[in-house]
Amino acid sequence: MLSMGTDLTRWLLLLLSLAIRLAFPSFSGPEAEGNAFRVLVSSEEREETTGEAEENSAENGALDSEEAETGELPPEETAGGELQPAELEESQRFHVFSRLLEKGKSAWESFRENLVVLDHMLFLSPGAAYADLSCERLGVYGTVFWDDTYEIYRSGIGQDMASRPPGFGRMILLSAHNTTHFLPLENAVEGDVFRMTTPYGEFAYEINRIEVINEFVLGDLLMEMVQEHGEVLVLYTCWPNDDYYGHKPDRLVLFGRKIEGPVVIAPNVRFVAE
Repeated sequence: MLSMGTDLTRWLLLLLSLAIRLAFPSFSGPEAEGNAFRVLVSSEEREETTGEAEENSAENGALDSEEAETGELPPEETAGGELQPAELEESQRFHVFSRLLEKGKSAWESFRENLVVLDHMLFLSPGAAYADLSCERLGVYGTVFWDDTYEIYRSGIGQDMASRPPGFGRMILLSAHNTTHFLPLENAVEGDVFRMTTPYGEFAYEINRIEVINEFVLGDLLMEMVQEHGEVLVLYTCWPNDDYYGHKPDRLVLFGRKIEGPVVIAPNVRFVAE
């Protein structure tokens, strides 16, 4: 009975070994392991590893010379260098997995620290004030409302409800009058930083593109952008800034890339009241 159990254990271990080799083909041999090892280590570590290999090679040469002179083999642990081939292979495997574990842990900790989870909230009904927008250099300060009606423009900055709030990985589309809150945009330059402060975090966007675009062309462009994934802040206002109060067909548009702020996960958040 004991023999049958031992044989079964051996077969199970053999099957497990084959499964591991099939699942991790890069570790199926010393040569493949070396390739994976070289990919994972940095250039400095590669130089350090190369230096150690050269030192080991020199030591092996000295041992071979000693062996030729004395006719005696050195002790087993030094006959092939500091580590036997099997031990060296196991050491490299352990080093690779250790680095993978360390990098994975570091990436997860960074992601977790930069993560906000919103759950079970009725969020952003039309007309709701939910954020503050500011740019210290330009002197832009205003409240952001969820919708972009004329009534909202009298009070602050409107957001198109087809876009998304900060942190959701989509376009944030804001607009305001060029005679009030967005009057300073005429002095904007690339590199200006706009900040949005919300109850769930603070976000920063660096302006990397400024254009004057016809309102109809801009509409088509924004319809494409709102479908794309990728968080970008878009600010626009009527152009030019002059004394004419009639219809103006052009828009001054600022595009900004996200440089600070958490990632938001909100499976149950609704943006428009039902």
